[in-house]
Amino acid sequence: MDNLIKPLLQYLKALKDAPEEAVIPEAFTSDAYKSLGKAAEQLKRRVRLLARDAEAGKKKSLFLERANELITHVTIGGAQKVMVFDGESGKPLYMNKSAEITIRVIPGFFHAMARLAAEGVAGAEEETMISFRQEERTRYYTVTPYRLIWGGKPACATVAHDITHEKERKEALEHATDRDELTGMYNRHAGLGIVNAWVEQGKRFTLCFFDLDNLKYVNDVYGYSEGDNYISDFAGMLVHAYADGVASRLGGDEFMLLVPELPFGEVEERIRKLCLSFQKGKKIYQRRISFGCVPSDIEQGVTPKRLLSLADGRMYDEKRQNKIKRSE
Repeated sequence: MDNLIKPLLQYLKALKDAPEEAVIPEAFTSDAYKSLGKAAEQLKRRVRLLARDAEAGKKKSLFLERANELITHVTIGGAQKVMVFDGESGKPLYMNKSAEITIRVIPGFFHAMARLAAEGVAGAEEETMISFRQEERTRYYTVTPYRLIWGGKPACATVAHDITHEKERKEALEHATDRDELTGMYNRHAGLGIVNAWVEQGKRFTLCFFDLDNLKYVNDVYGYSEGDNYISDFAGMLVHAYADGVASRLGGDEFMLLVPELPFGEVEERIRKLCLSFQKGKKIYQRRISFGCVPSDIEQGVTPKRLLSLADGRMYDEKRQNKIKRSE
């Protein structure tokens, strides 16, 4: 057996230094030691595989290192805010210049990125929109976390896009689509949409329907410019008096007001006083307002269309009563 030790050690050294060139000792091929020869062959195959795995590991490590360098190079001066956080400690490992500037002007930005990175490490790799109030403007960002390996350790990168301009443009377009051009309040489409939404949500509110009684007379006698003033004055009063409500111009001389939560009787009484006050305003013509109010729970399973119809009917009842009083 002693005559096998030396060739075995030489063989093992060859496997360590150059596994592909290692030659199984001739003594291992004899019938007496062929089992040892088979073991040596298996060992050679295992060492060869381990060597390949080690080489692949080196390449992977080098690839990750180069990838990290590339991320740093590409993002360092970009407009996107890029930050990388350690996957275990949550400590920042890297941030580009854009992120550094944003952190200085928006203190809460860093903590928001750290939180989203921690969620990303936990598996929540979904885009999220966040916002921050900065002086008189709200800034909006979409943030996407990406899990990666940084410096050989698990990490998470957060990439934030500033979408403030896009959000403001969208809101401006929506405002233009949903707003009445003359008064700035909601138009018919938007107002009725809110009624539908509130009814579906089971929200408790009062719907009030208004009509400017003599708008045609004002337009015919004093001109459409004065008629526009009549409309704008009433709209401004309505919006100012019910800042928590939703006011809309349904078209022409018709308006609608939605008042949430308050008791119906209280709303109706306040509306009556408001209209009387508006009618007493000094003008060269008489301003008269007819209105009708209904509570959202007036009927079981009431529909938006039914609510509008009931309020419209009450408004016309009042209009008829006012005409009777003026003729007496």
